[in-house]
Amino acid sequence: RRAVVGGEALGSADVATLRRLNPDIRVVNEYGPTEATVGCIAGDIGENDQVSIGRPIAGARVWVVGRDGELVPQGVWGELYVGGPCLARGYLGRPALTEERFIEPEILDRERCYRTGDRVRFLSDGRLECSGRLDDQVKVRGHRVELGEIEHHIAAQANVERALVILREGELIAYVVGDTRGL
Repeated sequence: RRAVVGGEALGSADVATLRRLNPDIRVVNEYGPTEATVGCIAGDIGENDQVSIGRPIAGARVWVVGRDGELVPQGVWGELYVGGPCLARGYLGRPALTEERFIEPEILDRERCYRTGDRVRFLSDGRLECSGRLDDQVKVRGHRVELGEIEHHIAAQANVERALVILREGELIAYVVGDTRGL
């Protein structure tokens, strides 16, 4: 009677499949990175609703920040920042990464928040729509994977000039350009 979806992106095809299985099903979408409590944003997906990640739960705070570090108005795409008591302290043993992602920007009156890297915008009804990442991070079987890091390590191998890694149908695929100058 109810499907609560979290951990992976929920698309309109997924909602349609759930409704085909049970036309009366209540679909709830939950969003939240590990760094900010996994379900810090949630909401029902109504029969005729655009798929969204919902609204912040009680206590959680969210902002949509533009490329130049400014708050953007409703309907404009930007990066999602999450704040409130749901935040982790940082990354264990990784102070540089903690400093990069857990910030206290002036535009938010120095409130501590987490830069998610997710591209979002506010819809007219206050829900948030997410359209993916601003970087090359992907999820593979629930694990975060940085494609650029994989490309870097492949390109560092002998006789490799360049590498490109993509995610296709849940699998990582690497394309390699060999360096034959030294052969």
